[in-house]
This record gives sequence, C-alpha cells and structure tokens, in this order.
Amino acid sequence: MLVKLRGFAVLWVGIATICAAQPAPEPASDTDEIVVTGTHKPFVLDGDRLRDSQAAFDLGREAFSPGSVLQFEIRPAGRQPLPATIRLSLLAGDDETAIIVNPDRRFGIPAFPRKGKLALRGSLKGVPVRVLPYVRSPGRDDGRMRLGDLRLECRAIWAMESRNAPFLLKAVFTAAVGACTSRKIAIWFPVRQRLAEAASTDGASASKDIPLSADRLAFRPPIDDEAINNSASVKIRYQ
Repeated sequence: MLVKLRGFAVLWVGIATICAAQPAPEPASDTDEIVVTGTHKPFVLDGDRLRDSQAAFDLGREAFSPGSVLQFEIRPAGRQPLPATIRLSLLAGDDETAIIVNPDRRFGIPAFPRKGKLALRGSLKGVPVRVLPYVRSPGRDDGRMRLGDLRLECRAIWAMESRNAPFLLKAVFTAAVGACTSRKIAIWFPVRQRLAEAASTDGASASKDIPLSADRLAFRPPIDDEAINNSASVKIRYQ
C-alpha cells in the first residue's frame, strides 16, 4: 500500500491495494505480500479481523448499500495457483463449523459470537493467499457494480486491515480524514484478470472513464466523490 500525503509516504502491502493518486500502482512481488499462510501448517486468520470487518459492514450498510451482502473472497497472493478444493472452518471456542467455499472462491460467514476466541482456519498449506471482504447488492456482479457497494467494501477492508496496520499508516489515514473518504488517497480495487476498460455512470449523465492501474489488474472507482450518489454504476470489461 503506497500512501502519499503532503510530502511523506508510507509503503505497506496488505489485503487491500491502496495507492497514491498518481501514479497508478505497479504489481507487487511475492515477497511484498502480507499473507495469511504457513509453510507446513494450515493458515489461520484471526477472528477479530472478521469481527472488525463485519462491524464496519453493519455500521455502513443502511447508508451506503441497503440489501447488500458481505462475503469474503480468497485470492492467491503469489504465483502459486489455488488448489481445486479449499476447506475452511470457523473455530469459536470449542466449536468448529465447516464453511462452504463457492466455485468463485467466495464464502459467507455464519453468525458468530461477538466476544471470545474466534479464528478462520483453511487447508491451504504453503499457498500464500489474501482474504478480502466482498460486498454486492442483489442483481449486481463484478461486471456491473454499485458504487455504494464499493464504498462499503472499502470500509470493510480497512476495518479488517487497520488492526495490524503500521502506526504511521494509521496516522496518514487519520490526517486524511479516513481511508475511504479522502480525496488525498486513491483506492484501487484489484481484479482477477486484466481490464480493457472501466467507467462509471449515474444514469443522468454521460459515463466517465475510470483510471486503471499500469498492469490493468486494478481500477480506481470514484468512491471519494461525494457528488456521485451510491446508486451509480461502475462497469468494467476484461480484455
């Protein structure tokens, strides 16, 4: 994550890709990734990070995206492909609940206790992965997204990441009045394959092109532009 604010910068690569407004981000190397994995043990994700993400989603859902659903998505963090079958389980105290991972590598989390020991455990031994919150309204998909969904998704991602973020990065976001609202910070959303184009439209005016990263594996929707309402659409097309 590269954040520039009034003359200083912090470099940190995590689950979200958040970069300076200029220039567009470059691909990160395997060694730059902050991942949840182990060389010979199943990966374990701290349940408090899930709680933080869920709390941010619940807090902003009515304002940004009524009717939307929060899921989580597993993506490779390096060059190793994900295995064909991924097994996950939610550990809450002495209870273990199997989590169904859909073919698109996304999964929902059942109701879990707000307090007490909690962890997400996976079968991805030795495979670096990212786990990202994923927010969509009914009838929307990756090709046609609702801007309010992306605004809420950004808040869920930052809530998950802020617990382990470096102090200086938190200070930057605080000074910029929030990671997902400041026009001094550009938020880039990663995609699974290279983009041909991206655009936003509110239905009342002509569509506007959305910046793509240099490698065309991320796009920057106008989530910081208060003049564009939450019901605006963000459309992307792959190469």
